[in-house]
Formats: sequence, C-alpha cells, structure tokens
Amino acid sequence: MQIPIPPLDAEGDPIIADWCCPCCGAYTPRVQRPGRPRVYCSNACRQKMYRFRCRHGIRLRYGDGQPAHRAVGARVTHLVRPAVDPVGHRRTSQRKTVSLCGAFVRPLTDRPHVRPEFRFDDVNACFTCLDLTGAGTPDVPKRYPWQLSRRDYDGPPLEPLAVGPGEMFELRRTHGRRPGR
Repeated sequence: MQIPIPPLDAEGDPIIADWCCPCCGAYTPRVQRPGRPRVYCSNACRQKMYRFRCRHGIRLRYGDGQPAHRAVGARVTHLVRPAVDPVGHRRTSQRKTVSLCGAFVRPLTDRPHVRPEFRFDDVNACFTCLDLTGAGTPDVPKRYPWQLSRRDYDGPPLEPLAVGPGEMFELRRTHGRRPGR
C-alpha cells in the first residue's frame, strides 16, 4: 500500500490546506514549514486590509460588548476575529479560521457542547491576542503555564509540592489520573 504524497507548492513544500488571500483572492496555500502561515499573499494586501479595518473601525476591544469567541490552538486559547472583519468568516479547507493574532485555529463555535466565550482572565489565553484587544497581560514574567517548569525560570520562587516520601512515585505513576483507577 502506497502512502499518498501531498501536493507541493512552487517552492517544493507540501501543501496542508487550501487558502485564498482575503484581499485579492489569489491562491495562497498553507504549507508545512516552520513559522506562522501567511494569511495574505503579499505585504501590500496585508497593508490594504489593515487600512480597511482602520477606516471602518473594525476593532475588537476589551470590554466593548462585542461577542468574543475563542478558538483552541496547540496549547493556547486564541480570540477569533469579529464577524464584521472580512477575514473573520473565512475558513481553510481544514475548517480553520484566522485568530486575532494571525494564527490558524479551530473555533469552538463549531462544537455545540462547549461554551465558545473567550475568557480574558484565562491562564492559557494568547498574550498577543490580549495585547491586541487592550486587555493587558499578566504581571512579569510573561510566560505560559507550561513554561514555568523550565530550569531558566526567573519569576518569583515556586512553592514545593507538599507530598510525603513515596507519594511522588504514586503521582508520577498515575499520570494525572485519580488513584485507584
């Protein structure tokens, strides 16, 4: 059985999703390469859409009463662009949309059993999305919760875990599950 080879773009990178520039409609596929994928085909289109948003007052601000929906990325919860934004309703072939900071993420409005409201005080909220809304970010250090266990942590001292001898083995063995299961 042969594994299907994904189509390649002009530079030889595999295409993972179809996408068209929201400004001019040019085909700009999402490709598998490091970094954030392009939303617009060129910097000229990106600047043109920025001017359009400024002229029409399309801005999602913290506390302005607009509905703020969230989307889940790899580790971070992003803020979905508002519906009045021309990019806000567009989807890739993988049903992903563009977040406020420019990441391609799956919106939680697609899942009826989950509350899609974005919580600005969430610990996993995207710092860039928070900055763009004017909500502010947590106090220094500006790190996500999964970065706190790194050895180069320069924040306030962390309290040791209150476990007795032999209990740490039980915590590691259960991998977050409740003991006894």
